[in-house]
Amino acid sequence: DDDDEVRVWNLRKCSAAALDMLSNNLDDTEILPLLLPIVEQRLSDPDWKVRESAILALGAVSEGCHMGLAPYLTGMVKMLLPVLQDPRPMVRIITCWSLGRYIQWVLIPPGTDAQQGPHGPVIVPENEALFEQILLGLLSRVRDHNGRVQEAACSGLTELMEHAGHVTQGTVILPRMQVWCLLWGHMCSVWRDP
Repeated sequence: DDDDEVRVWNLRKCSAAALDMLSNNLDDTEILPLLLPIVEQRLSDPDWKVRESAILALGAVSEGCHMGLAPYLTGMVKMLLPVLQDPRPMVRIITCWSLGRYIQWVLIPPGTDAQQGPHGPVIVPENEALFEQILLGLLSRVRDHNGRVQEAACSGLTELMEHAGHVTQGTVILPRMQVWCLLWGHMCSVWRDP
């Protein structure tokens, strides 16, 4: 059962923890040339556990390899967004988690300096559009029929709001708050009515 998979410390989670530690202690150039071809191959595997492990690996190296992954960030996010529709809940869950791990670099990618505007950093329109796609993707999973996917989507949205608010000093978050509140109110009314 997929719900049991969420709570159990398993080989995939142990491997991800090891990848996280390696990515924080080794150079990107030592890890990424080995990891990326394997991940790319596994993302199209028909076995959901193989797909889920590839996405888990991407999320696991997000902090340690963020500089090396910066050139691939847009492509990775665009590749992950459709996976939010995967038929398997565990794949949707880990995709929400992985997107949440990368959100801090979507608006201002690592290694770039944002120009300062009168109300905070100026965000490149392409990055803001990517942020919007992630936002909409996570919001769509808040209404998922699986409660664990809903939890993962809410966690991803929390990461999104926290990092976007911090990185942009609120310039990206504030204009969207009214829409978010309306959507959230609608979703809550749907949850209450079976």
